[in-house]
Amino acid sequence: MTRTRITIILGLIWIIPALNAQSFKERLTAMRKTYDTLSKVHIRMSISLFAGEQSKTPYLRETADVKRNKRDYRYEFGTTNMLMNSKYLIMVDRNSREMLCSKRSLKGEDNLFTDPMKISMDSILSFYENPRLVSRQDSIEHYAMTQKKGPIKRVDLFIDQLTGLLRKMEYRYADGHYVIIEFTTFDTRPPFDENTFHEKSYVIAADKGVLKASAAFRGYHVVMMDKQ
Repeated sequence: MTRTRITIILGLIWIIPALNAQSFKERLTAMRKTYDTLSKVHIRMSISLFAGEQSKTPYLRETADVKRNKRDYRYEFGTTNMLMNSKYLIMVDRNSREMLCSKRSLKGEDNLFTDPMKISMDSILSFYENPRLVSRQDSIEHYAMTQKKGPIKRVDLFIDQLTGLLRKMEYRYADGHYVIIEFTTFDTRPPFDENTFHEKSYVIAADKGVLKASAAFRGYHVVMMDKQ
């Protein structure tokens, strides 16, 4: 199980409206529409990876933190950080101590970048088969979806009907791996300040407009991808 796989999993994030009378597909479609209209969100997740479903102790634990304000993003997961604001797209690799920075172009972005949250929602709607309600316990509804082909054979969703939010997800892989994602924060009205999406958290201007790493990333090598 690689961090690349987990990163793909983390794309599956959305807000779930409490629509008890709707079919599961209608519920998922409503989630997608709700996310499209959501201007701000802060999500923090705890991810546990197990060698198998019967394993009691995870061999890897990670925390993912995702902030979005309209078209600004800030993402932290493991050794990877990402920032997208009105000026820059910055990717940080803590292992290599390298920062890739490019000027952001909103005009051409639709062809270059698609919100992974939307991609995963569309994937669920298109590929997962036979969604079923497994159980209802207190306010939690447990749904399961299967897929005949692909690395993930089953996805379980746990929805809190009182809050209308996703509480937990479970992934069962064809190779036996088992992943649990628990949502510890799911704030649709987060108190972002003016510094949350500011590039100075990562880079600052040096001589002649050249960017260098901020104090928090002292010693990191900054690479300007669109430098002429």
